Amino acid sequence: MPAGEHYVAHLPGCILYDGGVPVDSVTTYYYRSGNFSYSKSNCLRKTEISPTTGARVEFDVCDVSGSFSLTLGNKINKTIAITNGSFSFYGVRL
Repeated sequence: MPAGEHYVAHLPGCILYDGGVPVDSVTTYYYRSGNFSYSKSNCLRKTEISPTTGARVEFDVCDVSGSFSLTLGNKINKTIAITNGSFSFYGVRL
């Protein structure tokens, strides 16, 4: 996505606009297929009081890591393949 301020609107006729300009569907890639896996570790049970209800809320905070691969394609059948992707997030509230 280009730098700057953007908003996307879906108008009648299935036309996407970004900042009032039609999105070029040839340069827009959509998810076609892929794989995703993750695992949790170092989980800690936490408790807090809900500010809205006053009820006690329990949740886990964990480290999450995983891998993915995916294929994206556009309307003229050009594809982008991402293989051996990985991620790690620490202290995720689950």
